[in-house]
Amino acid sequence: MGNTAPHTTSLRLRASLFVALLLIALLWLVFFLQQTLWHDMYRLGILPRTGSGLVGIVTSPLIHATLKHLYSNSLPLFILTLSLFYFHPRHAWQVLLISWLMTGSLVWLIGRESYHIGASGLVYALTSFHFFYGIASGKKQMIALSLVVVFLYGSAIWGMLPSFAYDVSWESHLSGYVTGFVLAILQPTPPPPPPDDTLAGKNGYYFTPDADMDVEYTES
Repeated sequence: MGNTAPHTTSLRLRASLFVALLLIALLWLVFFLQQTLWHDMYRLGILPRTGSGLVGIVTSPLIHATLKHLYSNSLPLFILTLSLFYFHPRHAWQVLLISWLMTGSLVWLIGRESYHIGASGLVYALTSFHFFYGIASGKKQMIALSLVVVFLYGSAIWGMLPSFAYDVSWESHLSGYVTGFVLAILQPTPPPPPPDDTLAGKNGYYFTPDADMDVEYTES
């Protein structure tokens, strides 16, 4: 039996691309419907500390005020979602869903009395998760990803500071950042590899253990 690693890696990359593209396509579809059929869709955003605003915990990341607002969230969300599903295939859905719901819940608790919409809170949650998990894991590829995230979105930290601009939800940014940090701390980190980075089994199986990816092996 040949080495299955390249095939498995290719499948994981395609699956990650599919999920990331599907999420972005959903955002653009909702924006199209908002512009053509449902102009007051912003009312499905988070209206803090109100019963009607609870629905926004689920729907608010899908709604954007302008094309610029949507575009500014689409690219980072695509990259971060792709990275999440590629590097964390076993826990990606769990991290994504908790990031989505926990960020919205915190906004509902601490936000100003205004409708909060947009996926920026989710972007901050995934940015924070990738950064802190990469540092905590000690794995070279995850630390490298953390550095890339900092390079691309490090300036986003200013978006968490209280802003008097009525159209900037710093509460969403701060809530997302806190959510990502908590998830990174709670996420189990992989054990350190053995000295030679290889384990040998009794029947000729050789594989490199990875707590977060499917085991790939070669049968001789």
